[in-house]
Amino acid sequence: MIAYILIYSLLLLLIAIVLFRTIKIVRAIEHQTLLGDDITGCGESLGFIGCSVVCTSVSDLQQVSRLLGQEYGRYEVIVVLDSSLHAEAFDSLVRHFRMVRVNCTSTQELPSVHIENLYRSRQRSYRRLILVDAPYRSVYDDLNAGVVVASYDHILPIGSSATLRPRAIENLAIILCSSKARNCAWIRSRSSHDCLFLRNAIIDAGGFSCDVLQRCAEGYYTYSPIADHTQTRRVKFSLRTTIICASFTLLLVSSATLDVLVTISILLAAGVAWTSAKYVATIAKETNCSAWDIIYLFRKIVDIFPARKFSVS
Repeated sequence: MIAYILIYSLLLLLIAIVLFRTIKIVRAIEHQTLLGDDITGCGESLGFIGCSVVCTSVSDLQQVSRLLGQEYGRYEVIVVLDSSLHAEAFDSLVRHFRMVRVNCTSTQELPSVHIENLYRSRQRSYRRLILVDAPYRSVYDDLNAGVVVASYDHILPIGSSATLRPRAIENLAIILCSSKARNCAWIRSRSSHDCLFLRNAIIDAGGFSCDVLQRCAEGYYTYSPIADHTQTRRVKFSLRTTIICASFTLLLVSSATLDVLVTISILLAAGVAWTSAKYVATIAKETNCSAWDIIYLFRKIVDIFPARKFSVS
């Protein structure tokens, strides 16, 4: 009897957590959608908050163009790429965006960073784009190179699978203007796991690494998604998610021989989680919503504890 009560209690708790997260994420997405046109491009009205998007492993022209499409005044895109490893893609970026080499002032903020060349566009429409030619050693070294040349106080790392959601920068600026997030070293999205960092906090921590969240000061969590991620590769499950799914499977297998009601309850909880993930995926990505997107959000919803390891995808 006690075992049944425990199983039912855990299932109810899981359903409650899933529904709570679903409501929070949907409300955050709706809030982004309702951002009015009157704040678009008005960095002054948002406290002069500036943002530098630093791209690592990004060489696709269309992705760079989409990143430049954010209508926000105090905003720039920094593409870090090794010209010796990606010669064709590098030359393509230089030609398409009409980049010219400019002087790169050395800095001692992050002494380990080495930059070969720095490029800016001659065309006014691409004035917010910076191309950094730096030897590739790791994703974190690419991000550090972007931090060194960044013009603004906030750094948003972006990988090859990510595209910023419409008005994502305005939404982050609004969050930064709130009293809770104003003095935080980082802001992390629970729904997309993207992070916005304070530039000085990264420098004080000695640069980016997998444990940068622990080495920085206090952070702030939001349910607002920052970027859409293209799930073209296998979804990587965290240890916590794997444990939850394995426990769920064991419960289902064991209950099948014990009680039909327990089996139905477990299937119902799984159905609620999957339906919630599908609903959130549809709201977040109205077109081209794939099964990978649903699995990606399913992982975020059932992963009870937020991962402390920082990574870029």
